[in-house]
Amino acid sequence: MKKIILLILTLFFSIVGYSQFPTPGAEGFEGTTGADLPTPTTPSPWTLGTGATGNQWAVFDNGVGLSKRWTINTVAANVYQGVNAAFMDRENININNTSEDYLATPLVTVPTNGQLRFWTRSTISGPNGTEYLIKVNTNTTAGSQTTLANYTNTPAQWTEATLSATYNVYEEKVVDLSAFAGQQVYIAFVMRYSQPTSGLGGDRWLIDRVSLVQRCLEPTNLSATGITQTTADLNWTNPSGSTSWEIEVIPSVGGVQTGVGVVYNGALPYIASGLSPNTCYVYYVRSLCTDGSSNWVGPFNFCTVPPGLTCVAPITITTLPYSTNDNTANYGDSTDTAQPAACAGTTANYMTGNDVFYSYTPATSGTISITMTPNDNWSGIFVYQGCANVGVTCVAGVANNGGGVRSIPSLSVTAGLPYIIVISTNATPQTVGYNLLIQEVNCPQPDNLAASSIGQTSATLTWGNPGGATSWEIVVQLQNTGIPLGVGNTINTNTSHVETGLTQATAYEYYVRADCGNGTFSAWSGPFLFNTNICDVSQQCNYTFRLTDTFGDGWNGNTMSVRQNGIEVALLGPTFTAGAGPINITVPMCDGLPFELFWNNGGAFAGEVGVSIINSFNQTIYTKAAGTGTQNSSLYTGTVNCLTPACLPPTNLVATNLSQTSATLGWTTTGPETSWEIIVLPANSPAPLPNNPLWSSAPTNPFTVGGLTSGTSYEFYVRPLCSPTNIGDPAGPKRFDTTICDPVNQCIYTFTMTDTFGDGWNGNTMNVIQNGIVIATIGTTFTAGNGPITVQVPLCNALPVELFWNAGGAFANEVGVSLFHK
Repeated sequence: MKKIILLILTLFFSIVGYSQFPTPGAEGFEGTTGADLPTPTTPSPWTLGTGATGNQWAVFDNGVGLSKRWTINTVAANVYQGVNAAFMDRENININNTSEDYLATPLVTVPTNGQLRFWTRSTISGPNGTEYLIKVNTNTTAGSQTTLANYTNTPAQWTEATLSATYNVYEEKVVDLSAFAGQQVYIAFVMRYSQPTSGLGGDRWLIDRVSLVQRCLEPTNLSATGITQTTADLNWTNPSGSTSWEIEVIPSVGGVQTGVGVVYNGALPYIASGLSPNTCYVYYVRSLCTDGSSNWVGPFNFCTVPPGLTCVAPITITTLPYSTNDNTANYGDSTDTAQPAACAGTTANYMTGNDVFYSYTPATSGTISITMTPNDNWSGIFVYQGCANVGVTCVAGVANNGGGVRSIPSLSVTAGLPYIIVISTNATPQTVGYNLLIQEVNCPQPDNLAASSIGQTSATLTWGNPGGATSWEIVVQLQNTGIPLGVGNTINTNTSHVETGLTQATAYEYYVRADCGNGTFSAWSGPFLFNTNICDVSQQCNYTFRLTDTFGDGWNGNTMSVRQNGIEVALLGPTFTAGAGPINITVPMCDGLPFELFWNNGGAFAGEVGVSIINSFNQTIYTKAAGTGTQNSSLYTGTVNCLTPACLPPTNLVATNLSQTSATLGWTTTGPETSWEIIVLPANSPAPLPNNPLWSSAPTNPFTVGGLTSGTSYEFYVRPLCSPTNIGDPAGPKRFDTTICDPVNQCIYTFTMTDTFGDGWNGNTMNVIQNGIVIATIGTTFTAGNGPITVQVPLCNALPVELFWNAGGAFANEVGVSLFHK
């Protein structure tokens, strides 16, 4: 009786303590020393915590290599979690044999979206030829668990190189078993090795923490909204019902996903913070579930707002003085609400162009000056107290249709209040370049800055004196250096200061400030820009820039800068406001110096703009046709030559007096050359290189070449020899055909053309061809009437002739032609 009670109690504890795999979650191979039966018994059950009586794990093989079986490894370095890990050792199975060792789970039911998850590693740095497989058996009949032939599905397999990134470091593997959802299956871990030599080889396999779970679903519909300079609201759809996620945000350029992100347990959206302004990012996210995590999804791209784009994301000015050179083209058109009329003294809207927003919050109350120097007309600068007042109530502002300095010389500010400074334009131009200068005011600053008597190394500088100062500080520096950060040179005159020691052909700017007489100075005035002269008049010659417009309404605000030595010597376009042109602009240019034609930003209908450059010898050295080129780019660079005409390629290439073996080649010269070089090549040959040995002298124009082959298509190129060391670029190719036969071997064929509608051939043409050579093209002169129109063509006797109807033309069904020989 006691034995029966003991048996019942044992069975009870087995049922209570060990539920069927995968419940309670994971098999860690704890509390066991290995398979229940020793090697080489086949098969061997393995009683584990996740197997119930009669439904246990099993260890078996293919009958090759019976000395090693799946067992337990207790070495701490070989265990992922706890004190045990499942372990399959390697053994010598002799050459050309293949072993397969199985560790199979009990019969389990695969859940919806089922996943097999486990941690694993190998033990030897490979490759060693071992394969690691997950096999699935859907046969549930008795004895099926240990029947190798039933394991017909292989949802995953790895080599030593792919099992884990580092051979001796555990890595989690996730196997998708959703194809078996709702089915009862056996899942086997199979180590397979084919031994290529007689020596021991292959690797081992360690497995720990095995679980069969419902897959944690990936987030979907990733988005990024509410983007500011430093934050973004990241959101997604949550099909797994998770309450926890891992998010990784990295720069889109140069960033590398690490697979380790920030764990977030709050409500969506997740607010990504600490971002950099005007920077593009990508983010990845995965759901964290009770039984594991989903796959990472992403990347999703978003970019933070650049400072200055809107009032709520302005460029922040922290200290004064503040100076910057910028262009509203770098910002958007976020606000078109007009400034108050009282702010600009006009009802015209100066907020319709691109806008840039600045914010300044003074630490102490006082007075500041604001100066904005634009590079175009129709611009304004406006000051508001806080974003709520933009377009409503203006603190100060200046706007007009001119191109002069916009100055707010004295503006009282209160500590702690935010002041919003906006620069924008009228609709034309949409954008404007500018210099912005903001300073504290201690006494009136100089005004009316000017420069005169500018030479190659000196200039006379003057300015107004509204505050009655007797001393000033001045700084003369290279353009775009910015507001001076230190002291300047002390000057005691404001009407005739001569600045010497300058460098010729250099762009300068100067700033000046008044000495207030009490140890302080006024705000800096400036920058005033000027250029020292590039050369004397005796060293100049006139270049002509010819402006055209295909629509006939001028350049619509487009401008181009002519620069020498980096200095703008002429601005083309402001005077071209109507008509198609041509408008000729004469620009004195310094001999021997490089120059550039640069197409500036701004202006509308850029596709209508055309320009040509004509040198002092009336040679057209460059043409930009309408529809070509790009704004904000350099169109042409070259060197001014006032002494020697340019060595330009010839034009109007022709071939006449064609015979079977010769042709007379001619061209129109455009430069000072008196001799040329020509090259004649078979038609469709690659363009010749400058050092091609077939270039030959052509001392006259025209020039006759011989030694040609009859009935052959050729191309010729010609290049000018302006001096022994100055060889111009080639012109060509020009195609010509040698004749097929002499005139005595020719007879006349007549081609008669008709049209049924009575309006000619409407662009249809036909080629008369002999020996692959086009002898004549008919149809080009048949432009009206019914015809007949006849064309007589001399053809070579005894050679085949082809009449080929070319592509193109309209109303092909009206076309008629006949051919006869008389």
